[in-house]
Parts: sequence; structure tokens; C-alpha cells
Amino acid sequence: RFKGSVQNEGTVLLIDVLGRDVKGFPKRPDSCITASAVVDYDRNRNYRFLLATRDGRILNYKEEGISTSGWSFQKLTDRYVVALAHLRVGNKDFIYAGLDDGKIKLLKRSGADRYQTEVRMPPHQKPAFRLGQSISSSTVLSVDEAGWVQERTFGPNEAGGMSHMTRSHTAKTGERRGR
Repeated sequence: RFKGSVQNEGTVLLIDVLGRDVKGFPKRPDSCITASAVVDYDRNRNYRFLLATRDGRILNYKEEGISTSGWSFQKLTDRYVVALAHLRVGNKDFIYAGLDDGKIKLLKRSGADRYQTEVRMPPHQKPAFRLGQSISSSTVLSVDEAGWVQERTFGPNEAGGMSHMTRSHTAKTGERRGR
């Protein structure tokens, strides 16, 4: 169990539940941190710490701040990630990487591309998801400029069930707190 924080857009501190610094942290990437996520793929407390940076990288650390072997994310050119999330659909993992231009990358655990989608997401919003039987039937939710909830399927990029049914100023992600 741990608590983490991003500080000064450039330093990640990791503190355990007893208030002690975790060995291998803080992390200070060369470029400003633009997004972060803590991922526990198999819910076995084998955490991965993902950090996106303004220079187009996603860094992946395992416990004690060691770079995760096999991570092969290709640095983006003239773009950077503004939102990170982990999705599990069926028995497959997807790392959602929302870019600063609204495009979405859906990655494998290794950082390689897993699924292509034409869906665009407002870059200033944290995504919320409704998972289906497959990634192509799963949806991402956002709120448009007029305050309407928009829901788009990753596959055919069609409007989902929530689109224009309710107004809001934000979409909650339903993140779990603690363990």
C-alpha cells in the first residue's frame, strides 16, 4: 500500500502507508510530467507507475523506481500524453493514453500499440469508461462545450447510450480509493 503524488510538475514522490519514502523515489524526469497512473494489472499489488512527459515519452517504473523491462513505448513527435488510465476488457489489458490534440492511443502492457481508434477526447478532461464485451464495443465518456455528456464507442466511433441524454460539467471516472 502506498500514497503517491506529483509535485512541481516534475517530481514524483512515493510514500508508503506508514509515511516512509519508498526506495527508488523521488523520480525527476528530464521533462515536465503531464500525466500519471498507478496500474495493478492483476490486482496482486505488483504495481507499475506510468509517467507521461511533455517531450512525448511514457516512462514505466516498477516498485522501488526500477524501469520496467520490456517497455517499448515509442516517443511521440510534437505530441504528448495528457491522460493515462488502465482498462481491462476480457483478458486483455489496454493502457489508455489521451494526447494533447484529442487523439487516443490504446497500448499493450509493453507500450506498443494494441488497438486503433478514431475517437477523439477533449484533452483537458479525465476520461470515464463503460467497458463492453470487447474494446471495440467499449466506450469513453466526456462532456462537450455545451455541457452534454458524450459517449463514443472505441470501434465504430458511434454515439453511445449517454450521448445527449444528460447535462453535466464533468464526468467522474469512478476510480477506487485505497485498498
